[in-house]
Amino acid sequence: MTFKEGVSRALAIIKLDGAAVDDTARDSSATGMAFLIAILAGVANAIGSLMLPGLIILPIMMVVGLLVSTLVLWIIAMIFGGRASFMELLRPIGHSMMLSWVTVIPIIGPFLSFFVGIWSIVMDVIIVREVFDFSTGKAVTVVLIPVVVALIVAFAMAAWVVSTFSTNPALLAQLTALQ
Repeated sequence: MTFKEGVSRALAIIKLDGAAVDDTARDSSATGMAFLIAILAGVANAIGSLMLPGLIILPIMMVVGLLVSTLVLWIIAMIFGGRASFMELLRPIGHSMMLSWVTVIPIIGPFLSFFVGIWSIVMDVIIVREVFDFSTGKAVTVVLIPVVVALIVAFAMAAWVVSTFSTNPALLAQLTALQ
């Protein structure tokens, strides 16, 4: 697959084109492009956030994120009766990461990450639906399970931090003294 073909498919996936998802999922030559798009998303993120050390760390984190998020969705989809392979799911998810390239815009880019995240959930629903031949409702369930779990964990951690500092003023004083 050429870079131009990969970008074209990625744009189609971002536009929620189910046929592009199917084509990408079944095309083994799209695997390398999926990883390249993830790496470039990390570079874009580093540039947009003006983090030069991030030029090495963020591409690695994006690839790890691609692998982990694909694995989580694949396991949940398999529990729900899915029959596609891990790689068939990874390819379109990797291509969908091209949307993160908008974060390359300095200062504004990091703020766009919120909207990228929301649209990524929508894209993941379409990808899961097409790759596993699920109903939209089942695909929404598969995608939202890890989102809800992550939100619960985040709120629990925030509550723990707030309760720790509110019940221990000495700890808060030590923390502020470090500044």
